[in-house]
Amino acid sequence: MLAESSLPTQIIVVDNASLDNTLDIILNEFPYVELVKNTENKGFGMANNIAIQLAIQRNSDYVFLLNQDAFVRKDTLEKVVVLSGKNPEYGIIAPVQLDGDGLTLDERFKKYLGRFLGTVELSKTARQEYNPIEIIPVRFVNAAAWLLPSVIIKKVGMFHPLFFHYGEDNNYSARVQFHGHKVGVALNAFVFHDRPFNINTQKELLRKIKTIIRYISTDPRKSFGAAYLEAWYNYFILWNKARSNLAFYRDALKNEKKFLLNPLGLKELRAQMKQSINVEQHI
Repeated sequence: MLAESSLPTQIIVVDNASLDNTLDIILNEFPYVELVKNTENKGFGMANNIAIQLAIQRNSDYVFLLNQDAFVRKDTLEKVVVLSGKNPEYGIIAPVQLDGDGLTLDERFKKYLGRFLGTVELSKTARQEYNPIEIIPVRFVNAAAWLLPSVIIKKVGMFHPLFFHYGEDNNYSARVQFHGHKVGVALNAFVFHDRPFNINTQKELLRKIKTIIRYISTDPRKSFGAAYLEAWYNYFILWNKARSNLAFYRDALKNEKKFLLNPLGLKELRAQMKQSINVEQHI
């Protein structure tokens, strides 16, 4: 766990107005944790922005974002920090995500990594064998466990409030790369991501409708024309998948269509993505 890390850490937990006994558990069992209690659910990105701002104000060299359903090994932080120092061109470094038991790769993470590693290398990584390559560049890795150097945060900024939950990590990865830095996976550092792989296909499609259009159309790595056309293309693909149950997806499809039919507003958003997103405005 983070408290037993081989590197000294300051642990900040941001609670998004939990309705269960999460707060009591943290206060009673983890008194060394700094707890921030939100009075409303601010979403993934905005909650992270609160902790990131505190870290930057305290002159932290790095920020390590960790999901509530993920946990680290004792040497995880040290390995990614050392790797970052040796490879300053990387703006995001993510450890390999194992499943909750640590026996194999997390299924969704395996899909990301499989785009960049061959079958043999992927199998070695799943077996947690040492890899002399150490780090590989990827186009995207989800933000369940991210190391962010503070210099990158000051350059790129915070998560953007356009994304409430999901899509913010796609957007941030694109912005990091727009600013000339890489996104990478540390092949010899590991976290455990304890989440079920059973997917509710209806909810999954709804999530995609609400996020894919937005992170594609605001991708600063692409020209406005290219991003805009790609977003419309994906809109119609998603609409086609949703048409068997349009009553369920109608509002989400309508919102995303309205979003795309405002090119001036979209251009303004894209301009923001190319700048450092102001901390105080987005928490």
